Amino acid sequence: MTEILRAAPVEQTPKPDISDNYRESRSLFDLEDLFKKWGVPFNFEEYLRLLSRKFAHTESLMVLDGGCGTGSTLEGIGKLSPAIGKKIITVGIDKAERNIPSEDAEIDTFILGTIQNAHELGFIKPNQFHFILDFCGALFYDSSVNSGCGEIIIPIYSQVLASGGNLLAFAYELVPDADWMKMRGKETAEQQHKRFLELLAENNFRIVMQKSAVVLLEKSNSTSSMH
Repeated sequence: MTEILRAAPVEQTPKPDISDNYRESRSLFDLEDLFKKWGVPFNFEEYLRLLSRKFAHTESLMVLDGGCGTGSTLEGIGKLSPAIGKKIITVGIDKAERNIPSEDAEIDTFILGTIQNAHELGFIKPNQFHFILDFCGALFYDSSVNSGCGEIIIPIYSQVLASGGNLLAFAYELVPDADWMKMRGKETAEQQHKRFLELLAENNFRIVMQKSAVVLLEKSNSTSSMH
């Protein structure tokens, strides 16, 4: 049974009336299929197996989805536990009340609200997670709505991610000539691209894989190395 935590404010608007096929959460299969079409060299099972070895001293891997929708991707990730030989504990955050998962959802914790409030309330804690997924989630929303570069979300992700852990994200700021960035104007796009890279460095992130706007980041420890 999924634990539900509330970190207001929440969005109480109904599901958008776009089409019968409209979904606010991709399955893990859908996401990996999309990665294959885009040529993104990332496989969740292979990656999580390597991550479990990196954090061999932990009893479980802690995974956060920062904008999980109904949590379909997290359910798929959780089911990889037997394949990687380590328990996976899943935490999802979404601000839309309509996305509260059903009683039979296979997610450990669902936080209704914003990343900022979840952090302020202590629902997500320093160095808690080994892997964070943000695929058009809070980071994308922060950048698009506030016309920023992740100034709010990136520092929080860095705080709650363990040293040596990874953030897999979708970030248009890394591709200043993308259509979304062109809409902001060439000069703004280039400035935000530069600022995003600075923000990653300031928060101890380094790029370990990038394909267009999809990027895998690793959080380093600025004072000591991982062994």
